[in-house]
Amino acid sequence: MADAVALTMVDLSTSAQRRAAQRYVDAMWPPKRWVNEAPHGRLSPSLLLTAPTTSSLERAPGEDHRQRPAAVMLDEFSYREPAPGQPCFEAGEALGHASLGWRWHSADQFSLDALTRLLDGLDRRLRIKGVWYTEVGWWLFNRGDGCAELTPSAWRRDSRLEVIGEAGSLPDPEALGAQLAACRSR
Repeated sequence: MADAVALTMVDLSTSAQRRAAQRYVDAMWPPKRWVNEAPHGRLSPSLLLTAPTTSSLERAPGEDHRQRPAAVMLDEFSYREPAPGQPCFEAGEALGHASLGWRWHSADQFSLDALTRLLDGLDRRLRIKGVWYTEVGWWLFNRGDGCAELTPSAWRRDSRLEVIGEAGSLPDPEALGAQLAACRSR
């Protein structure tokens, strides 16, 4: 769930290992705002103190998107910040598994009781991960192998849910989206 990634120990790795690490980071969701190599553990503090700008998102004409500079900013179309009351939805399928994911603006508040009742009612074979801003603070819901855990969360960027299961086993995304919207308390 990190906003950005610092690739450390690059001074001790081969170019093939650095390329593999970059491919791994490129495949992460949510996309990272920046990726920076930090040889000898050195990372510019300015990366931690500034937000990406439009100019930092631009690419030179003809630049190969696979040849990334040391500090890489996301294309502004890769990451959509959810607007209040308007969650972003993503669905995916690969290797016989599928996922449904939602992200809500950090100001959208949910009822913790309503959410836990809803999620507990979903098929026990589904893997469920979520973090929400609720009327009683930020909470993390994590369910795998039928066992659920609810713990306080330090995450504050946005509320989010991911439901993962075998292809064809997921609930209808529109119906689940409407049920999630009914769990909002403001």
